[in-house]
Amino acid sequence: MTASVPRPRLRQPVVALLLTLLASPALAQGRGGSVLTGIVRDLGGAPLANARVSVAEPRRSTVTRQDGTFTIPKLPAGDTLHVYVARIGYRPTQVPLLLLPGNNDVSVALEPIAHQLDAIRTTVAQTGVFGVVGDTAYEVVAGARVHLTAGAMDVRVTNALGQFAIDTVNPGANMLEVVKEGFRPRLVSFTQPAKGGIKLAIWMTPLPVGAAAPASGFENRTIAALFDFRSRARYRRMDAVIATREMLAKYGPGMRLSDAIDAMPGTVTRGARARDFKVIFVDAMQSPDSTLDDYHADDVEMVELYPPGSNFVTGALPYTKRRGPTSISRLRAAGPGVSEIPAAPSVAWIWLRR
Repeated sequence: MTASVPRPRLRQPVVALLLTLLASPALAQGRGGSVLTGIVRDLGGAPLANARVSVAEPRRSTVTRQDGTFTIPKLPAGDTLHVYVARIGYRPTQVPLLLLPGNNDVSVALEPIAHQLDAIRTTVAQTGVFGVVGDTAYEVVAGARVHLTAGAMDVRVTNALGQFAIDTVNPGANMLEVVKEGFRPRLVSFTQPAKGGIKLAIWMTPLPVGAAAPASGFENRTIAALFDFRSRARYRRMDAVIATREMLAKYGPGMRLSDAIDAMPGTVTRGARARDFKVIFVDAMQSPDSTLDDYHADDVEMVELYPPGSNFVTGALPYTKRRGPTSISRLRAAGPGVSEIPAAPSVAWIWLRR
């Protein structure tokens, strides 16, 4: 398979958001009411228009004006809000904010998402997944840790020639985590055929000189979310869909993610349409009020689509909202108070390219 060469992708920054909070009681709205105002900029300080700013409770959202400013009125003073900011082409971010009476002013800086060099995927006769890890100068990377997310917990380490091999891989959608000190971590999705295997060439981007050691690994919440993906991939219902980078590159280059999904044959999506998916998770974080229209297929490594009634429910349910996605079987085993399982909303889980 021939690979395109997209833009290099950056890892989540050490400092992705700059937050300042200025309380002004003189601007109080009603009795104890609060207003959230602010500006969204890129890391260079330029204002960003059309960024979506959302809060989950109460459920409010808006988009930034041409000068990057926004306003969300009539919020409850004294509550801690989770303010979510997202814009196509930038890494979404979230911050908790204690609202004071009156005006609460926030300044947010978003990191641009630049693409990694895409992995080269080739279907071969040999079973399993194997290949080579190199850097963006096309030098081999020895000692990189390669973990099959949906497979066994053991890890392969690339040899002196940058090579790795995993013999046992379940057919269908899979994802590799690739980590090496001094490089940005990678997530690489692929579709394992029922017969034969996949050969990958994976390129890693070196970190800037002096970058902190944690920048070479995934954040704890991302690691936990990847572990959850392993369970979802193993026990998902037949009507659930996982679209890998190969599918997105085939059906949706240059498209919005929603259009790419709708462009896939019904035999792939099993009749599901993008508008059906109401709850969106991005990597390890729920994205309030966003839709599949807010993301581009070129920015996505993999997308999971779970229609209503699938085996996985979302943190939007009252008794699971603090725990995130949970299997229905686990809820039924929870004992008294969970005797009836509410109808689960349709859920899409987006893994951004990194």
